Amino acid sequence: IDFAHYYAGPIAAMLLADQGANVIRIVRPGEKELPESQYRLLNRNKKLLTLDLKTEEGRNQALLLIEKADVLIENFRPGVMKRLGLDYASVKNNNPGLVYLSLPGFASTDKARAPIQAWEGILSAATGVYTETGLVRQKLGFPPLYSGLPVCSTQGAMHGAVAVMTGLLARKQQGGGTVIEVPLADAGLGMFSLYFGDYFRKGVDDPKEELPQALRPFGYSPTDDQSTQIKKLRQGRSSIYESLSYFRDWTCGDGRKMYIWGLGDQTLLIFLKQIGIYEKLLCEGFVFVSSCDWVSELDNNVNDFVGLSAERKARLTQLISEALLTKTAEEWESILQLAGLAAGVARTREEWLALKPMLDSGVNTEVHDDDVTWTVPGRAVDMSGPEEQLIDGFQEAEGISFTQADKLFADRNAEEYSVESIVQTKGGLLDGLKVLDLTNLLAGPTSTYVLAQYGAD
Repeated sequence: IDFAHYYAGPIAAMLLADQGANVIRIVRPGEKELPESQYRLLNRNKKLLTLDLKTEEGRNQALLLIEKADVLIENFRPGVMKRLGLDYASVKNNNPGLVYLSLPGFASTDKARAPIQAWEGILSAATGVYTETGLVRQKLGFPPLYSGLPVCSTQGAMHGAVAVMTGLLARKQQGGGTVIEVPLADAGLGMFSLYFGDYFRKGVDDPKEELPQALRPFGYSPTDDQSTQIKKLRQGRSSIYESLSYFRDWTCGDGRKMYIWGLGDQTLLIFLKQIGIYEKLLCEGFVFVSSCDWVSELDNNVNDFVGLSAERKARLTQLISEALLTKTAEEWESILQLAGLAAGVARTREEWLALKPMLDSGVNTEVHDDDVTWTVPGRAVDMSGPEEQLIDGFQEAEGISFTQADKLFADRNAEEYSVESIVQTKGGLLDGLKVLDLTNLLAGPTSTYVLAQYGAD
Protein backbone atom coordinates (compact mmCIF):
# COMPACT_ATOMS: atom_id res chain seq x y z
CA ILE A 1 0.00 0.00 0.00
CA ASP A 2 1.52 3.26 -1.23
CA PHE A 3 0.71 6.40 0.77
CA ALA A 4 3.50 8.36 -0.91
CA HIS A 5 3.51 11.48 -3.05
CA TYR A 6 5.78 13.32 -5.46
CA TYR A 7 8.90 11.24 -6.21
CA ALA A 8 10.58 9.17 -3.51
CA GLY A 9 7.78 6.92 -2.29
CA PRO A 10 6.03 6.56 -5.66
CA ILE A 11 9.33 5.53 -7.34
CA ALA A 12 10.04 2.95 -4.62
CA ALA A 13 6.54 1.52 -5.03
CA MET A 14 6.90 1.60 -8.83
CA LEU A 15 10.11 -0.45 -8.62
CA LEU A 16 8.18 -3.09 -6.64
CA ALA A 17 5.14 -2.93 -8.92
CA ASP A 18 7.34 -3.41 -12.00
CA GLN A 19 8.47 -6.73 -10.52
CA GLY A 20 4.93 -7.94 -9.92
CA ALA A 21 3.95 -6.58 -6.51
CA ASN A 22 0.24 -5.85 -6.10
CA VAL A 23 0.42 -2.12 -5.31
CA ILE A 24 -2.52 0.06 -4.28
CA ARG A 25 -1.69 3.76 -4.34
CA ILE A 26 -3.71 5.95 -1.97
CA VAL A 27 -4.51 9.14 -3.86
CA ARG A 28 -5.44 12.39 -2.15
CA PRO A 29 -8.63 14.00 -3.51
CA GLY A 30 -8.00 16.94 -5.84
CA GLU A 31 -5.50 17.72 -8.54
CA LYS A 32 -2.55 15.50 -9.37
CA GLU A 33 0.69 16.60 -7.72
CA LEU A 34 2.84 15.91 -10.81
CA PRO A 35 2.66 16.58 -14.56
CA GLU A 36 0.67 13.99 -16.49
CA SER A 37 3.65 12.15 -18.02
CA GLN A 38 5.44 11.83 -14.65
CA TYR A 39 2.24 10.86 -12.84
CA ARG A 40 1.53 8.07 -15.31
CA LEU A 41 5.09 6.80 -15.18
CA LEU A 42 5.33 6.61 -11.38
CA ASN A 43 1.90 4.98 -11.04
CA ARG A 44 2.28 2.34 -13.74
CA ASN A 45 1.25 -1.18 -12.72
CA LYS A 46 -0.57 0.26 -9.68
CA LYS A 47 -4.21 0.53 -8.68
CA LEU A 48 -5.33 4.00 -7.59
CA LEU A 49 -7.71 4.38 -4.64
CA THR A 50 -8.86 7.89 -3.73
CA LEU A 51 -9.17 8.32 0.05
CA ASP A 52 -9.46 11.45 2.18
CA LEU A 53 -7.28 10.58 5.16
CA LYS A 54 -8.54 13.64 7.01
CA THR A 55 -11.94 11.99 7.38
CA GLU A 56 -12.80 9.15 9.74
CA GLU A 57 -14.12 7.03 6.89
CA GLY A 58 -10.93 7.48 4.88
CA ARG A 59 -8.72 6.56 7.84
CA ASN A 60 -10.80 3.52 8.72
CA GLN A 61 -10.67 2.22 5.16
CA ALA A 62 -6.91 2.79 5.10
CA LEU A 63 -6.53 0.84 8.36
CA LEU A 64 -8.51 -2.08 6.95
CA LEU A 65 -6.19 -2.28 3.94
CA ILE A 66 -3.06 -1.93 6.10
CA GLU A 67 -4.15 -4.96 8.11
CA LYS A 68 -3.94 -7.06 4.94
CA ALA A 69 -0.80 -5.52 3.40
CA ASP A 70 2.71 -6.95 3.30
CA VAL A 71 4.34 -3.55 2.78
CA LEU A 72 3.44 0.05 3.54
CA ILE A 73 5.33 2.98 1.96
CA GLU A 74 4.99 6.63 3.04
CA ASN A 75 7.11 9.73 2.63
CA PHE A 76 5.46 12.41 4.75
CA ARG A 77 7.30 14.55 7.26
CA PRO A 78 7.91 12.77 10.59
CA GLY A 79 4.76 12.93 12.70
CA VAL A 80 2.18 13.21 9.91
CA MET A 81 1.27 9.50 9.83
CA LYS A 82 1.11 9.50 13.63
CA ARG A 83 -1.40 12.35 13.61
CA LEU A 84 -3.50 10.31 11.18
CA GLY A 85 -3.24 7.22 13.40
CA LEU A 86 -1.43 5.35 10.61
CA ASP A 87 2.11 5.24 12.01
CA TYR A 88 3.87 1.94 12.66
CA ALA A 89 3.19 1.91 16.38
CA SER A 90 -0.54 2.28 15.68
CA VAL A 91 -0.81 -0.52 13.11
CA LYS A 92 1.80 -3.15 13.98
CA ASN A 93 -0.36 -5.06 16.50
CA ASN A 94 -3.07 -5.63 13.90
CA ASN A 95 -0.49 -6.64 11.27
CA PRO A 96 2.73 -7.88 12.91
CA GLY A 97 4.07 -9.06 9.56
CA LEU A 98 3.98 -5.59 8.03
CA VAL A 99 7.19 -4.14 6.56
CA TYR A 100 6.75 -0.38 7.07
CA LEU A 101 8.95 1.92 4.95
CA SER A 102 9.16 5.59 5.90
CA LEU A 103 10.93 8.04 3.54
CA PRO A 104 11.03 11.43 5.32
CA GLY A 105 13.14 14.28 3.99
CA PHE A 106 15.19 14.46 7.19
CA ALA A 107 15.50 11.77 9.86
CA SER A 108 12.86 11.72 12.59
CA THR A 109 15.73 11.88 15.11
CA ASP A 110 16.98 15.14 13.56
CA LYS A 111 15.05 17.49 15.82
CA ALA A 112 16.29 20.63 14.07
CA ARG A 113 15.33 19.57 10.54
CA ALA A 114 12.61 16.93 10.83
CA PRO A 115 9.76 19.51 10.75
CA ILE A 116 11.10 21.19 7.57
CA GLN A 117 9.13 20.80 4.35
CA ALA A 118 11.85 18.87 2.56
CA TRP A 119 11.32 19.83 -1.05
CA GLU A 120 13.99 18.60 -3.45
CA GLY A 121 15.76 21.95 -3.60
CA ILE A 122 15.97 22.09 0.20
CA LEU A 123 17.40 18.56 0.36
CA SER A 124 19.92 19.23 -2.41
CA ALA A 125 21.08 22.44 -0.74
CA ALA A 126 21.39 20.78 2.66
CA THR A 127 23.33 17.75 1.41
CA GLY A 128 25.78 19.52 -0.91
CA VAL A 129 24.33 18.32 -4.21
CA TYR A 130 24.71 21.86 -5.58
CA THR A 131 28.20 22.50 -4.24
CA GLU A 132 30.11 19.26 -3.62
CA THR A 133 29.87 17.41 -6.92
CA GLY A 134 33.06 18.76 -8.50
CA LEU A 135 36.44 19.09 -6.86
CA VAL A 136 37.67 21.47 -9.54
CA ARG A 137 34.71 23.80 -9.03
CA GLN A 138 35.34 23.72 -5.28
CA LYS A 139 39.01 24.50 -5.68
CA LEU A 140 38.29 27.39 -8.03
CA GLY A 141 35.63 28.74 -5.67
CA PHE A 142 32.87 28.74 -8.24
CA PRO A 143 29.26 29.28 -7.13
CA PRO A 144 26.73 26.44 -6.74
CA LEU A 145 25.79 24.41 -9.80
CA TYR A 146 22.03 23.88 -9.67
CA SER A 147 20.34 20.78 -11.03
CA GLY A 148 16.70 20.02 -11.68
CA LEU A 149 17.25 16.31 -11.08
CA PRO A 150 15.55 14.89 -7.95
CA VAL A 151 18.80 13.33 -6.73
CA CYS A 152 17.87 12.79 -3.06
CA SER A 153 14.41 11.43 -3.85
CA THR A 154 15.72 9.04 -6.49
CA GLN A 155 18.49 7.79 -4.21
CA GLY A 156 15.98 7.44 -1.39
CA ALA A 157 13.60 5.46 -3.59
CA MET A 158 16.30 2.96 -4.58
CA HIS A 159 17.49 2.56 -0.99
CA GLY A 160 13.85 2.26 0.06
CA ALA A 161 13.09 -0.54 -2.39
CA VAL A 162 16.17 -2.43 -1.17
CA ALA A 163 15.09 -1.83 2.43
CA VAL A 164 11.67 -3.34 1.73
CA MET A 165 13.24 -6.47 0.28
CA THR A 166 15.57 -6.86 3.27
CA GLY A 167 12.56 -6.53 5.56
CA LEU A 168 10.63 -9.20 3.65
CA LEU A 169 13.63 -11.56 3.70
CA ALA A 170 14.06 -11.00 7.43
CA ARG A 171 10.35 -11.68 7.96
CA LYS A 172 10.76 -15.14 6.44
CA GLN A 173 13.65 -15.92 8.76
CA GLN A 174 12.54 -14.20 11.95
CA GLY A 175 8.78 -14.34 11.82
CA GLY A 176 7.86 -10.68 12.00
CA GLY A 177 7.77 -7.41 10.11
CA THR A 178 9.71 -4.26 10.86
CA VAL A 179 9.81 -0.50 10.35
CA ILE A 180 12.63 1.03 8.33
CA GLU A 181 13.30 4.75 7.91
CA VAL A 182 15.29 5.96 4.90
CA PRO A 183 15.77 9.74 5.21
CA LEU A 184 16.15 11.28 1.76
CA ALA A 185 18.95 13.57 2.97
CA ASP A 186 21.00 10.56 4.10
CA ALA A 187 20.31 8.77 0.83
CA GLY A 188 21.45 11.84 -1.11
CA LEU A 189 24.72 11.97 0.82
CA GLY A 190 25.29 8.35 -0.16
CA MET A 191 25.67 9.28 -3.83
CA PHE A 192 28.98 11.09 -3.42
CA SER A 193 32.25 9.59 -4.55
CA LEU A 194 34.67 12.45 -5.03
CA TYR A 195 38.08 11.41 -6.21
CA PHE A 196 40.34 13.13 -8.67
CA GLY A 197 43.67 11.45 -8.04
CA ASP A 198 46.37 13.19 -6.05
CA TYR A 199 46.30 16.33 -8.20
CA PHE A 200 43.79 18.15 -6.00
CA ARG A 201 43.91 16.01 -2.88
CA LYS A 202 46.13 18.30 -0.84
CA GLY A 203 44.05 21.35 -1.54
CA VAL A 204 40.80 19.53 -0.82
CA ASP A 205 42.02 17.95 2.38
CA ASP A 206 43.52 21.23 3.59
CA PRO A 207 41.21 24.19 2.91
CA LYS A 208 44.01 26.60 3.86
CA GLU A 209 46.20 25.37 1.03
CA GLU A 210 46.57 28.12 -1.56
CA LEU A 211 45.32 27.66 -5.10
CA PRO A 212 48.18 26.46 -7.35
CA GLN A 213 49.67 29.24 -9.43
CA ALA A 214 48.53 27.66 -12.70
CA LEU A 215 44.88 27.71 -11.56
CA ARG A 216 44.69 31.21 -10.13
CA PRO A 217 43.61 32.92 -13.39
CA PHE A 218 40.47 30.75 -13.37
CA GLY A 219 39.45 31.37 -9.76
CA TYR A 220 36.00 32.85 -9.21
CA SER A 221 35.53 36.40 -7.97
CA PRO A 222 32.17 37.68 -6.63
CA THR A 223 32.60 40.69 -8.94
CA ASP A 224 32.69 38.51 -12.08
CA ASP A 225 29.66 38.85 -14.33
CA GLN A 226 28.09 35.77 -15.90
CA SER A 227 30.00 36.01 -19.19
CA THR A 228 33.30 36.23 -17.29
CA GLN A 229 32.34 33.20 -15.18
CA ILE A 230 31.54 31.17 -18.28
CA LYS A 231 34.79 32.25 -19.95
CA LYS A 232 36.81 31.23 -16.89
CA LEU A 233 35.01 27.90 -16.67
CA ARG A 234 35.75 27.10 -20.31
CA GLN A 235 39.38 28.15 -20.04
CA GLY A 236 39.80 26.30 -16.77
CA ARG A 237 38.24 23.18 -18.19
CA SER A 238 40.56 23.05 -21.19
CA SER A 239 43.59 24.00 -19.10
CA ILE A 240 42.92 21.52 -16.28
CA TYR A 241 41.08 18.50 -17.61
CA GLU A 242 42.68 18.32 -21.00
CA SER A 243 46.16 18.59 -19.51
CA LEU A 244 45.61 15.73 -17.09
CA SER A 245 44.46 12.78 -19.18
CA TYR A 246 42.79 11.43 -22.29
CA PHE A 247 39.40 11.58 -20.54
CA ARG A 248 37.81 14.41 -22.48
CA ASP A 249 35.57 15.12 -25.42
CA TRP A 250 37.12 14.92 -28.88
CA THR A 251 35.76 16.48 -32.08
CA CYS A 252 35.05 14.01 -34.90
CA GLY A 253 34.74 14.41 -38.65
CA ASP A 254 31.14 15.58 -38.57
CA GLY A 255 31.87 18.23 -35.95
CA ARG A 256 30.20 16.26 -33.17
CA LYS A 257 31.83 15.52 -29.85
CA MET A 258 32.70 12.07 -28.55
CA TYR A 259 33.73 11.35 -24.98
CA ILE A 260 36.26 8.65 -24.16
CA TRP A 261 36.82 7.22 -20.70
CA GLY A 262 38.95 4.63 -18.94
CA LEU A 263 42.05 4.69 -21.14
CA GLY A 264 45.09 3.19 -19.44
CA ASP A 265 47.78 0.68 -20.34
CA GLN A 266 46.00 -2.04 -22.36
CA THR A 267 42.84 -0.07 -23.17
CA LEU A 268 44.94 2.90 -24.29
CA LEU A 269 46.94 0.59 -26.53
CA ILE A 270 43.72 -0.70 -28.10
CA PHE A 271 42.46 2.86 -28.63
CA LEU A 272 45.63 4.07 -30.36
CA LYS A 273 45.68 1.00 -32.62
CA GLN A 274 42.00 1.40 -33.51
CA ILE A 275 42.47 5.01 -34.59
CA GLY A 276 45.63 4.06 -36.52
CA ILE A 277 48.41 6.05 -34.84
CA TYR A 278 50.17 3.42 -32.68
CA GLU A 279 52.97 2.68 -35.16
CA LYS A 280 53.49 6.38 -35.86
CA LEU A 281 53.93 7.05 -32.15
CA LEU A 282 56.62 4.37 -31.92
CA CYS A 283 58.43 5.86 -34.89
CA GLU A 284 58.38 9.30 -33.26
CA GLY A 285 60.00 8.03 -30.07
CA PHE A 286 57.04 7.55 -27.77
CA VAL A 287 57.22 4.60 -25.38
CA PHE A 288 54.59 2.53 -23.57
CA VAL A 289 55.69 1.85 -19.99
CA SER A 290 53.07 0.22 -17.76
CA SER A 291 51.65 2.34 -14.96
CA CYS A 292 53.00 -0.31 -12.58
CA ASP A 293 56.56 0.42 -13.80
CA TRP A 294 56.54 4.19 -14.34
CA VAL A 295 59.94 5.86 -14.37
CA SER A 296 59.64 9.46 -13.23
CA GLU A 297 62.38 10.70 -15.57
CA LEU A 298 60.45 9.65 -18.70
CA ASP A 299 58.80 12.47 -20.60
CA ASN A 300 57.69 10.34 -23.54
CA ASN A 301 55.58 7.64 -21.84
CA VAL A 302 52.16 7.52 -23.47
CA ASN A 303 50.71 5.79 -20.40
CA ASP A 304 51.64 8.80 -18.24
CA PHE A 305 49.89 11.71 -19.95
CA VAL A 306 50.61 14.17 -17.13
CA GLY A 307 54.33 13.30 -17.25
CA LEU A 308 54.69 13.94 -20.98
CA SER A 309 56.74 16.94 -21.98
CA ALA A 310 54.74 19.88 -23.30
CA GLU A 311 55.91 19.14 -26.84
CA ARG A 312 55.06 15.44 -26.59
CA LYS A 313 51.68 16.19 -25.08
CA ALA A 314 50.85 18.65 -27.88
CA ARG A 315 52.01 16.19 -30.56
CA LEU A 316 50.05 13.27 -29.12
CA THR A 317 46.92 15.41 -28.80
CA GLN A 318 47.39 16.56 -32.40
CA LEU A 319 47.70 13.01 -33.75
CA ILE A 320 44.62 11.80 -31.86
CA SER A 321 42.61 14.83 -32.97
CA GLU A 322 43.59 14.41 -36.62
CA ALA A 323 42.78 10.70 -36.58
CA LEU A 324 39.32 11.23 -35.08
CA LEU A 325 38.52 13.83 -37.75
CA THR A 326 38.61 11.08 -40.40
CA LYS A 327 35.25 9.56 -39.37
CA THR A 328 31.94 10.70 -37.91
CA ALA A 329 31.31 10.49 -34.16
CA GLU A 330 28.84 7.63 -34.55
CA GLU A 331 31.27 5.68 -36.74
CA TRP A 332 34.02 6.02 -34.13
CA GLU A 333 31.58 5.16 -31.36
CA SER A 334 30.70 1.90 -33.09
CA ILE A 335 34.35 1.01 -33.83
CA LEU A 336 35.60 1.77 -30.33
CA GLN A 337 32.69 0.15 -28.50
CA LEU A 338 33.09 -3.04 -30.55
CA ALA A 339 36.75 -3.00 -29.46
CA GLY A 340 35.57 -2.96 -25.84
CA LEU A 341 36.29 0.69 -25.07
CA ALA A 342 34.14 3.22 -23.21
CA ALA A 343 33.30 5.79 -25.87
CA GLY A 344 30.09 7.66 -26.50
CA VAL A 345 28.71 10.43 -28.70
CA ALA A 346 27.53 13.52 -26.83
CA ARG A 347 23.80 13.35 -27.59
CA THR A 348 20.86 15.61 -26.93
CA ARG A 349 18.05 14.37 -24.72
CA GLU A 350 15.84 13.87 -27.77
CA GLU A 351 18.51 11.80 -29.54
CA TRP A 352 19.01 9.63 -26.46
CA LEU A 353 15.29 8.94 -26.08
CA ALA A 354 15.02 7.95 -29.75
CA LEU A 355 17.89 5.42 -29.70
CA LYS A 356 16.57 2.07 -30.92
CA PRO A 357 18.91 -0.05 -28.76
CA MET A 358 17.56 1.71 -25.66
CA LEU A 359 14.01 0.82 -26.65
CA ASP A 360 14.84 -2.72 -27.80
CA SER A 361 16.67 -3.48 -24.55
CA GLY A 362 13.87 -2.16 -22.35
CA VAL A 363 16.02 0.59 -20.84
CA ASN A 364 13.45 3.00 -22.29
CA THR A 365 9.86 2.27 -23.23
CA GLU A 366 7.05 4.15 -24.96
CA VAL A 367 3.67 5.11 -23.52
CA HIS A 368 0.88 6.00 -25.94
CA ASP A 369 -2.15 8.15 -25.28
CA ASP A 370 -4.33 9.35 -28.17
CA ASP A 371 -2.03 11.62 -30.19
CA VAL A 372 0.76 11.74 -27.60
CA THR A 373 3.69 9.30 -27.26
CA TRP A 374 6.01 9.58 -24.29
CA THR A 375 9.35 7.83 -23.97
CA VAL A 376 9.93 6.92 -20.32
CA PRO A 377 12.32 4.72 -18.33
CA GLY A 378 11.74 0.99 -18.63
CA ARG A 379 12.20 -1.53 -15.85
CA ALA A 380 15.17 -0.72 -13.65
CA VAL A 381 15.70 -4.41 -12.95
CA ASP A 382 15.44 -7.30 -15.39
CA MET A 383 15.42 -10.87 -14.13
CA SER A 384 15.14 -12.69 -17.45
CA GLY A 385 18.82 -12.90 -18.39
CA PRO A 386 20.44 -12.18 -21.74
CA GLU A 387 19.15 -15.27 -23.56
CA GLU A 388 15.48 -14.80 -22.77
CA GLN A 389 12.82 -12.38 -23.96
CA LEU A 390 12.93 -9.11 -22.04
CA ILE A 391 9.77 -8.28 -20.14
CA ASP A 392 8.21 -5.29 -21.84
CA GLY A 393 5.09 -3.21 -21.54
CA PHE A 394 3.33 -1.80 -18.50
CA GLN A 395 -0.22 -1.57 -17.27
CA GLU A 396 -1.63 1.92 -17.01
CA ALA A 397 -2.70 3.00 -13.53
CA GLU A 398 -6.32 2.08 -12.92
CA GLY A 399 -8.71 3.73 -10.48
CA ILE A 400 -10.57 1.32 -8.19
CA SER A 401 -13.14 1.49 -5.40
CA PHE A 402 -12.49 0.55 -1.77
CA THR A 403 -14.47 -2.67 -2.26
CA GLN A 404 -12.23 -3.63 -5.17
CA ALA A 405 -9.10 -2.71 -3.19
CA ASP A 406 -10.23 -4.78 -0.22
CA LYS A 407 -10.83 -7.75 -2.50
CA LEU A 408 -7.39 -7.40 -4.11
CA PHE A 409 -5.66 -7.57 -0.75
CA ALA A 410 -7.94 -10.34 0.50
CA ASP A 411 -6.12 -12.73 -1.85
CA ARG A 412 -2.85 -12.27 0.02
CA ASN A 413 -1.50 -15.46 1.58
CA ALA A 414 -2.25 -15.06 5.26
CA GLU A 415 0.57 -16.09 7.59
CA GLU A 416 0.91 -15.81 11.33
CA TYR A 417 3.58 -13.42 12.54
CA SER A 418 4.65 -12.52 16.03
CA VAL A 419 4.83 -8.93 17.26
CA GLU A 420 7.50 -9.98 19.72
CA SER A 421 9.93 -11.18 17.03
CA ILE A 422 10.05 -7.91 15.10
CA VAL A 423 13.62 -7.02 14.11
CA GLN A 424 14.72 -3.70 15.56
CA THR A 425 18.20 -3.20 14.11
CA LYS A 426 19.18 -2.51 10.50
CA GLY A 427 22.35 -4.58 10.87
CA GLY A 428 20.35 -7.73 11.57
CA LEU A 429 17.94 -7.81 8.65
CA LEU A 430 20.28 -9.79 6.37
CA ASP A 431 22.09 -11.63 9.13
CA GLY A 432 23.44 -14.93 7.82
CA LEU A 433 23.35 -13.92 4.16
CA LYS A 434 26.69 -14.63 2.45
CA VAL A 435 27.75 -12.31 -0.39
CA LEU A 436 30.78 -12.72 -2.65
CA ASP A 437 31.91 -9.38 -4.09
CA LEU A 438 33.90 -9.66 -7.35
CA THR A 439 33.29 -6.04 -8.40
CA ASN A 440 35.38 -2.89 -8.76
CA LEU A 441 35.03 0.88 -9.05
CA LEU A 442 31.61 2.14 -7.87
CA ALA A 443 28.46 0.28 -8.91
CA GLY A 444 29.22 -3.19 -7.55
CA PRO A 445 31.02 -2.09 -4.37
CA THR A 446 28.17 0.30 -3.60
CA SER A 447 25.67 -2.56 -3.97
CA THR A 448 27.56 -4.87 -1.64
CA TYR A 449 28.26 -2.03 0.79
CA VAL A 450 24.49 -1.51 1.08
CA LEU A 451 23.96 -5.24 1.71
CA ALA A 452 26.70 -5.19 4.34
CA GLN A 453 24.92 -2.33 6.11
CA TYR A 454 21.94 -4.65 6.56
CA GLY A 455 24.14 -7.33 8.14
CA ALA A 456 25.12 -9.48 5.16
CA ASP A 457 28.47 -11.25 5.47
